[in-house]
Amino acid sequence: MKKLGVKIIGILIVGIVLLQNPMVIAASSGETKKLENEQSEINKDRQEAEKDLKDVQAQKSETVKQVEELSTQISDYQSQIDTLDSQITELNTKIQESEKQLAKAQEDYTKQEELLEARLVATYEAGETSYLDFLLSSDSITDLISNYYLITEVATNDTELLEKIQKQKQQIEEAKKTLETSKQELATSKASKQSVTTQLETAKKEKNQQVAKLSQDEKEIQEHIDELRNASAQIEKEIKAAQARYAAQIAELNNKNNNKNNGNNNNNNSSNKGDANTSTGGSSNSGGNYNGGGKRYPSKTS
Repeated sequence: MKKLGVKIIGILIVGIVLLQNPMVIAASSGETKKLENEQSEINKDRQEAEKDLKDVQAQKSETVKQVEELSTQISDYQSQIDTLDSQITELNTKIQESEKQLAKAQEDYTKQEELLEARLVATYEAGETSYLDFLLSSDSITDLISNYYLITEVATNDTELLEKIQKQKQQIEEAKKTLETSKQELATSKASKQSVTTQLETAKKEKNQQVAKLSQDEKEIQEHIDELRNASAQIEKEIKAAQARYAAQIAELNNKNNNKNNGNNNNNNSSNKGDANTSTGGSSNSGGNYNGGGKRYPSKTS
């Protein structure tokens, strides 16, 4: 019974001490809870920011890949344009050569035509008698036949030469037209590829601007994450400090409780010793007289 009483007294003392310090303990506990809630919110924000960062990084990586693809396409088109430029330059050279050949053929044709016309004019002015005189001037029949064939051959050669020059002239003109057509086709192809290249370069520029924007977003999000991490670490320190203060308060209360219990135990031990002494004295006077009224008197000596 006495031990149970001591425990009850100890519990009551602890309750009294706790009732004396409820605000302090509640404040410490509330502070810790508040800090933990703040840390939870910060961690939630950080998780969302890290998700945003991953999305931005993925988008940036894809955009950089697109920029590289555009660069490859631009390089390919530029290579094709360079090839077309080389072909156009070659065609220009051929066209210039054709123009020179055409000019030469035209000059030859003009000269030959002028010679033929001069000969025809001379023949016309001389009349038919000149041919007869030329033939009749032959010394023999052989000379006559030779002179006849000579006149015929000259006329034939003049005609064939004119036809040949005219044919060459036509061939050169046709070749020149073909070269100019090819040149026009190459120029059209080049213009088309240059237009596509311009579009690709514009798209590449836009993608590079997008990459720069994503890089800035990435930097800002990373800075925000770093700030949240620092804030979380700071709150973690504050939580540990609050927990340490709370543990110190509990330890202090426990120490006070233990001191109270020790004091009560000492008082109880003293009380128990007093009761034991009283009990011993009563037994030594057990030989005295007892008044039924409850009073105790000392015994008489004989």
